[in-house]
Amino acid sequence: MMNQDPRFTHEILGFGGIPLSETALFAALADPVNAGAVVALVGHMVGDKFMMVQWLETDFIDGTAPVHIGVERFRFRDKSNEIRIRGGVDQPDGLSLHIQFMDVGGGLLHEMQEPLIPDPLTGGAQFSARTRDDMNVIDVHTISLYCLDGSGNEVARSTYLRSDVE
Repeated sequence: MMNQDPRFTHEILGFGGIPLSETALFAALADPVNAGAVVALVGHMVGDKFMMVQWLETDFIDGTAPVHIGVERFRFRDKSNEIRIRGGVDQPDGLSLHIQFMDVGGGLLHEMQEPLIPDPLTGGAQFSARTRDDMNVIDVHTISLYCLDGSGNEVARSTYLRSDVE
């Protein structure tokens, strides 16, 4: 059972650490195609046979939700002037991923496009971006990742403050 105690949150994560609704989770679990899928649970036991789930992770994707960009990891290396970002896009078909690095005033320091690597098992795609000596990493305040469709329309954006992810 998902945790009901308000002192602790509960979260369901799908492919690439992207939030997944309970409805989408149970629909995916009921689909025979997903028989044998891996589901990881973290929580606390109440007695010997009952678990209150605080965190659940799968590789499922909610195809009815908007496109979502999830980041698993940021790594900032000021001394070597390098940033690495790893994550995923849950519905990547026909999309391109772009990354903007901005200073404290919102000024654009650097922008790049990163290839999406499809995952044939889940239908999502992963990315692993690296920038080195393209800007002064110490000046990076905000990183914004966005996806464009084939017509150049923005379909998803995720923005992170360096102070929140470092």
